[in-house]
Formats: sequence, C-alpha cells, structure tokens
Amino acid sequence: MPRRKRKKSVEQGPTAPLVREGIREQYLFLPATVILAAYAYFTTMCPTVFVGDSGELATAAWHLGIPHSPGYPLFCLIGYFFAHLNTGAEAAYNLNLMSGFFGIMTVVVLYLIIYHFTRTPYISFSISLAYAFSPVFWSQCVVTEVYTLNTFLSALSLYFLCRWLEKRNNVLIYAAFYIMGLAATNHQISFLLLPTGLYLLYLFKKGVVFDFKFWAGLTLAYFAGLLIYAYLPIRALADPPLNWGNPSTFEKFMITVFAPAGSQTLSGSRWTHFAHMFKLWIYQFSTFFPYKGEDYPLPLTWLFGIWGIYKGLVTRWRMAKVFIFFLLINLFVILFVSRPSPQELMIVGVYYLPAFLVFAVFIATGLREWIRSVNNTFHGSLKFITLSLVIVILVLIPEYLWWWNRPEVDRSQDYYAKDHGTTILDACPQNSILIVNWDDIFTIWYLQDVENFRTDIIPVIADLPTNTTSSFWGGWYFDKLKEEHPELFENTRIGEDNFRDAEDVIATFVKHNLNARRDVCFSFYGLTYNFDRFRDDFNLIPKGPVYKASLRPYTLVDLVESKVAWERVLGDFRNVYTYHDNQFDEEDFVIARITFNLTWNALLALDLDDAYPDQNLTETAIWFLKEALKVDPANSEGTSVLTSILFEQERYDEVREYLEDARLIDPYNVNVLLDLTHLYLTIGDTGLMRDTIEQILIIDPANPEALHFKQQYL
Repeated sequence: MPRRKRKKSVEQGPTAPLVREGIREQYLFLPATVILAAYAYFTTMCPTVFVGDSGELATAAWHLGIPHSPGYPLFCLIGYFFAHLNTGAEAAYNLNLMSGFFGIMTVVVLYLIIYHFTRTPYISFSISLAYAFSPVFWSQCVVTEVYTLNTFLSALSLYFLCRWLEKRNNVLIYAAFYIMGLAATNHQISFLLLPTGLYLLYLFKKGVVFDFKFWAGLTLAYFAGLLIYAYLPIRALADPPLNWGNPSTFEKFMITVFAPAGSQTLSGSRWTHFAHMFKLWIYQFSTFFPYKGEDYPLPLTWLFGIWGIYKGLVTRWRMAKVFIFFLLINLFVILFVSRPSPQELMIVGVYYLPAFLVFAVFIATGLREWIRSVNNTFHGSLKFITLSLVIVILVLIPEYLWWWNRPEVDRSQDYYAKDHGTTILDACPQNSILIVNWDDIFTIWYLQDVENFRTDIIPVIADLPTNTTSSFWGGWYFDKLKEEHPELFENTRIGEDNFRDAEDVIATFVKHNLNARRDVCFSFYGLTYNFDRFRDDFNLIPKGPVYKASLRPYTLVDLVESKVAWERVLGDFRNVYTYHDNQFDEEDFVIARITFNLTWNALLALDLDDAYPDQNLTETAIWFLKEALKVDPANSEGTSVLTSILFEQERYDEVREYLEDARLIDPYNVNVLLDLTHLYLTIGDTGLMRDTIEQILIIDPANPEALHFKQQYL
C-alpha cells in the first residue's frame, strides 16, 4: 500500500490570526487610533520654540541650513516645507506640528505591524496607543525634534519587511531598503536598520533568488535613500545662516555625518546608563502605585512584552528573531557608544524609541498568546466574562497612560525658551556683544535668524579656543565669527596662541572689546566657569537678566536700573510664577538662572545699604528675594537670606510662612528645620520647637546644634 505524503507542518507561533481577519473592524479601530493620538499631541503641543535643539533645528529648517551632526538633511528638507506653511503661526510651531504629524504616522504604522501579527484590532488599538502615550515618545511629538520622523521611518521599513515576507513581492523589500537609507539621513542610529534587513534575508533565504539583479536592486534602493546626504555639501557651499561644521569638503562631510554628539559620549558610566535605560524601558508602559510619597511601577504590560519575546523564541516564529535582533543591536550600540553624564541621561532616552516600538509589538503578541490561552482554557459564560474583562483592561491601558503622562508632557503653555531668549536679548544695549553658553545659543539663533529679533546683538559662545591644536564643538562658529566680525578678535591672538584655560581666553576677549568701547554682556554667571577669576580684569553688573561687563564698580544706579528691568521682565515672562506647578524639568536651567540673578541683586543691595542709609535698600533686597521665591519656592539660598533679614526686623509671621513652606517642599532640609527651631524658641512655642528638634535628630542623630537645643531647652 503506497504511503501517504505527509503534509508540511504549519509554522506555529504568533503569526496566525486569533480571530478571523476582517476589514470592517479596521474602519473603527484604526481611525479611532489616529483621532486619539492626534488629539493628545495637538492639545499638548508647545506653542513656540522649545529649549534644547529645537531652536537650532527650526533655524536650520527655515533657511535650509545645517544643524549639528549628522546634519539631519532629511529633517531639514521636510522641515522647510512645514516651517513655511501658511498656518498663521510662527515657524517653530509649524515644526512642532511636523513632529506631531510623524508621531501620528508612527502610531499608524505600529498599529499595522501589530495587526499584521495578531489579526486582532482591539490589541492593535490598545498597544499602539499605549506607545503613543508613553512618556518619551509623547514628549517628542509636541516639540521640534528629529525623533518622531526617525521612529516613523524605522517602523515603516520594518513594516515593509513584514509585508515582503507575506507577499514575497520584491518591490516591498526594495521599498524597505530605500526607507532604511532615508532613515540613515535623519539619524545615525538608523544605520542599524541595514544589518536587521540583511539578517532577515539570512533567516528567510529559502525560496529567495539571490541573484545579481536582486542584490543590485537592494543596493541601489539603499543608496538612493542615502543620496539625501548630498544636501550637506550643496547647502554648505551656499553658506546659509546656520552652517554647522561647513561640510563643503569630504573631510568635513565625514566629520559632520559620523561625529558623536559631544558630551553624551564622554564622561558618564555605562553601568549607570544601562540602569537608566532599564528603568526607562519599564516605565514606558507601566502603571504606577503610590507608596510613602513615591510612585512605583506595576510592570504588567512590560511583562507581557517579555512573554511575547519568550513565545517568539520557543516557537518557530522566525520574524520574532528579526525583531529581537533589531532590539538588541540598538540597545548594545547605544550603550556601547554613549556614556552620558548624569545630566545627559534624560536626553539619550530618545535614542531607544525604535527599540521601544519593537518591544510594543512583543507586548501585543504576548497579550495575544495569553488571550488565546484564556480562550482555550475557559468555556461558556466564564469564557465570555474573562474575555470581556481582558478587553476592558486593553481599553484601560492607553487611558491610564494618557492620564498619568499628560501632565508631564503637556507643553501647551510652555513659553519658557522664547521668553527667556527674548528677555536676554532685550536687556542688552544696542549693538552689543552677548556671551552665551550652549543652553542659550540655539534659542537666540532662532529669534535672530528666523524671527529677526534684535539682530543688532552679536552672540558669542563662551566656548572659545584655548589653544591652536585641539578641535572643539563650536570651532566652526568661532571661524564664522572671525570672518564676519574680525574686529572682535583683532590683536587678541585667540585661536592663534595658547591660553592657560577657558577663563583666560574669555577675559582676553572681554577686555579687548571693553577697551574698544564695545558693550559686552553675559547671559549667564558661573556654571562651568570660575567667574571669580574676572574680578581683577572687569566687574559684572546685573542689568536685569543679563550681566554687563564694566571697568567701573557697581553703583546704586545699577541697582535701580536692574530692579526696573526685572519688574518689566517678570511682568512679561509668561507662566514664570507657575513653573513648578507645571512639573517641567527641561527648563529648570531657565528658572535657576532667574532665581540666581534675583538673589544676587538682593545681596548687592545689602552690600550698598551701609553706603546709602537713606535709601532703605534692605527693602529693595527683600523685594528681590521675594520675587526669587515666587519664581522658585525651592530656592534654599533665597529662603535663608530672606528669613534672616525678616528675623532681624522681627517680622516673625513672615519668617514662619516662608520657613514652613520650605519645609513642605523639602522636609529633610536640616538647615530649614534649625531655622524653624530658632523661630519657635523666639516666639515661645516650645511644643513645635520640641517636635522640630525630634525631626532633626531622626534625620541627623548626631547634629550638634539640635542636641544643644535638646539639652538646653527641653
């Protein structure tokens, strides 16, 4: 009897549909996904320029210029179209819209990828929105940045790879490789898409004709995408207002494309970076529960992703290996290349967005596998109840992430960058020089080169060359300044000689221009520079939010002018008194600059008080300090100085109000608690004094002052 042929085994794993594939469900779930994502992004979008790279990218897009490495040619070309849209808004807002648009498109493609594997519309809806409302991705959808475009192109290339596996139509894989090339012109991390595509071809080589025509098609498609990099030398030769690195030669072109992003590769620990990445990875999709004032994640959704990876590995779902390869190679390369300082950890989190997107796919397949187990285990009404509960949970996941993350990412009232830059420029005298740091220059470029605001001011980055041999991030800008304003550097030997350190070269530059009767201002004080070194060469006089360099001493007139300037600035600076209510982090440096300046003005007023006893400058100092605390209630130095003055004036009710507010903000601040102890002793409230001393000794059992109080008075 002839043997029957055995049927080929069907590939098992998360590729077969859980329910019957139907098109009608997509008419509900996919549009709902788009509408909800669009509503989230457009109602939380920043109305103007944001801090960080946003001002630089907006300036580059507006003029078809070149921002920092890798030059972002694709972003600039698409951004030029968005920046010049006739929406009635400023260019920065139009480019924020661009980020939101590509954020929505990313969510759409993620939905399609998930549906491709699960054939389950409600899982596609839930998990794509969970990614849409995850904190890192959402934060990039509301400001001008390159990462939503980058994530969209990564997702789209992966989707075309999935479709090619299903259809085996080579047009689809050519499209995937073309998009990989395009993505690489937007961010260096997208070069990792190429080995992912090649690994897929290796896994699925059976049945594929790897002839010359096939490889030639892939190569041409990929390099056709990379051709966008030709934008860099073409635009560099046109010398736009922002021409970072001037990549007009092959050497400069290679440096621009492949140079790493400054301090993010230098000073930090890889282990710290790994720990931060792991925490960030869990937090993207987790719910939280509060405990003793802290929020702790409940990583149920994240665990579904781990389950999805496990099921993909133990079954014959070979596409899981491709996605795992992409996820791991991203994690490995980012962790290997990037060693950010603790201050930079928040910034590098955006590099992981493509990896988090792939993990969202595994969350979906893990959920699908778990639901299938429930479907096969329970029967009758119990099965109906269980599946209904699962669907409710799937609806609640994105709803919870929306509710939890919206306050953190909502930038709809965020004017801090623009107002900060505007007040700095407006405080400078006509045709003056403004020395800035990297926090400020990007916003100032936008205000001057796009909005044509105070173009008479010459911004100079404090990062001037200290010797003739070392290269530095701002070298191209220094060369441009020397070319456009040679008089600023005439006979200083800056860039032609060796200086002791950064302070030495700054002092040389400032003294030269002061002697040439040019006004010189600083947008900052201190930071990474030792400003005490300048006292023998010139004085720094607060003039509102800037510090004017002068060869004369500080006078009462300067104090009066600074107070008038600050009254105007604080009146015009939107939301400056509600900063901490909005729970923002990125603009902390703006608030820190304001409160430092106001506090310093107060100290200068106190120094002048003895010389001008009839001017009542103590009250002027109190005004500055109270304004500083209105801007930043957590300003411990301002609290200490203000309460000391009020204590001397026996204004005990005000002292108590400020100190108790400070204790609410930081209940473990021993200095505040000691000041409260002194106050309670003075006003005779021994009960509160006893409680406060006990609190100090819980925090610091060996605190000598608290022990003295306890022994002397209790």
